[in-house]
Amino acid sequence: EHHKLQRGPRPVPIVQWRRGQPDWRSVLRQRAYSARNLGPQGLALVDERMRETLKQSGGVGLAGPQVGLARRVFLVQLQRRGKPVLFCADPVFTWMSRDEVDGYEACLSIQGVGGLVRRSQAVDVTYYDTRGQRQRLRSTGWEARIFQHELDHLDGVLYLDRLVGPLLPLDEVRRLRKQRKRASHLASSPRYASVRLEAEGPWVL
Repeated sequence: EHHKLQRGPRPVPIVQWRRGQPDWRSVLRQRAYSARNLGPQGLALVDERMRETLKQSGGVGLAGPQVGLARRVFLVQLQRRGKPVLFCADPVFTWMSRDEVDGYEACLSIQGVGGLVRRSQAVDVTYYDTRGQRQRLRSTGWEARIFQHELDHLDGVLYLDRLVGPLLPLDEVRRLRKQRKRASHLASSPRYASVRLEAEGPWVL
């Protein structure tokens, strides 16, 4: 499949989700296949083209299915010094914290809307780099949210499936994020005693 991602500086079109379309017709609803048999050259090519696409998109994460590639690969812009972009092949969570956080998300494949999603506050992830070497990383906060959003894409899951509130126009989401009024509401509710509202950060994934 990666032969479709020919070398060059141009970004790859991002696959868009159309509400109401049959799930079987969209790569966004398919469980992606392992990426290991692409080999180092194939992984490097996928990494190259996806990086250019992510750069042009203004997002902070991008999964293979979002560029029409049903392989278990994604990019995450790490939320730490320098904000490097990390390429992960066949990522797996080996640990996810029980402590959960509510945060607003949007998606490059679902334009014009966003919503509140509950995620683990921290995760441990193992993955393979473009050389086929196994790596490990612990991620927390907004960065952990990006990892979880992108790994969902590899399983055919969209953030729409995890909403804990209504789907909203992006302008409304931005307004709610700035107000952060849900923080006191969640903290005072026994049902959500262990849930916090996440601090602001990049959220188009």
